[in-house]
Amino acid sequence: MLALGIASWTAQAATIGELARATVPVIDSSESEFLRGLSAALEVVVVKLTGNSKVLQSGALRDLLNRAKQYNTVYGYEKSPDGGLQLRADFDLPAVSGVLRQQGFAVWGRQRPEFLAWLVVTDSTGRYATPTIAHKPLFEALERQAELRAIPLRRPVVDSANAALMAPATAEDDLLEGLTATRSGQSAPVILIGLVTQNPDSTWRARWRLQIDDEREEWQATNAQAMPVVIAGIDRAVDSAAKHFVHPEIASAANDVELLVDDVQTADDYGRALNYLSDLDSVATLNVRKVEGARVTFAIKSRGGLPALVQVISFGRVLQPVVGQPSLFTLLGH
Repeated sequence: MLALGIASWTAQAATIGELARATVPVIDSSESEFLRGLSAALEVVVVKLTGNSKVLQSGALRDLLNRAKQYNTVYGYEKSPDGGLQLRADFDLPAVSGVLRQQGFAVWGRQRPEFLAWLVVTDSTGRYATPTIAHKPLFEALERQAELRAIPLRRPVVDSANAALMAPATAEDDLLEGLTATRSGQSAPVILIGLVTQNPDSTWRARWRLQIDDEREEWQATNAQAMPVVIAGIDRAVDSAAKHFVHPEIASAANDVELLVDDVQTADDYGRALNYLSDLDSVATLNVRKVEGARVTFAIKSRGGLPALVQVISFGRVLQPVVGQPSLFTLLGH
C-alpha cells in the first residue's frame, strides 16, 4: 500500500525573534525553576545560533548559560499541549551572539538554506511518503525538530513518477537515487532523504542521505523505536549543513561590494530590492550608487565579501543570479 497526495508542508526562513526565542517545559513558576528554565531555553537558542547540536558540550559556554537571566529580555508562562506548564523566553540576540563569537564559535544568521526533506517510512503494511494515521507522529517529529533548529523545511510533491519509485519493491539504492534527482525539479539548496524502515524484529533502521551542492553525506542508524532515529537524523543533517554554510569570515570586517540588480521596473520593485538587501545578515551598510533604466547598482559593505553575500541571496527567492556574472542579479516575483 502506498499513500499518495500533495504535501503542502512549508516553512519560512527563521526570523530574529525565532532565533532568540525558546519554549521549554517547567515544573512550576518558582524562582529556582524559572532560573533552571531560562538556562534550558538559552541552551536551545545557542544550538540554533551555532547550528551545532554538540556545542553545549563545550565548557566555555557554562558561564553564559549560568547567566541566562542577564540576557533574558522577555518571558512568559503558557500551557503546553499535554496540559503542563512551559516557559517561553526571549534573549538579547546581539549580546548572546557576541559572547559566542568571543568564545570562537561561528554564528549562523537569519538567512538559512531551505531543506527539501523526504521522509519515507516502510513497515509490514507498505511504504509511505506522506503522513498516515499510524505514521503521522514521525512526520511531525521531523517538522518539529527542524523548527527547533530554526531550519526552513519543505516537503516535496508526491507525483506519479515518485509513486513508481516508492513502490515497496523498489530497492533502497534506486529509491535514494531517484529521490535525489527530484532536486532538479523542486529547487532547494539542500536535499535530505530519510528512509526509515521497520526490521523483522520490530526494531527500526534509518538510512539518510544529505545532498548540498555537489557534496553528499550518508549514514545509518538503528533504534528500538522510530522516533529517535528521525530526530537524530535531522539533528545530524543540520549540523552538517551548518559546517558547510557557516564560516567565521561572515562576521569579519566588511568589504566593499558592488551589486547590480536588473528588471527593477517600478517603485515597488525598487523598494523590495532595497529592503531585501538591507535585511541580509552579511550586509553591514547599503547605498544606491546609480539607477540606469531597469538596473540598480548597490554599493554594499558585506561581511565576508561577495561570496558571503551571494550565499545568503541564494537561500531566498528574491534575486536570481545571472550565469557567468557573479555580481549581477535579476529581481524575481513580478
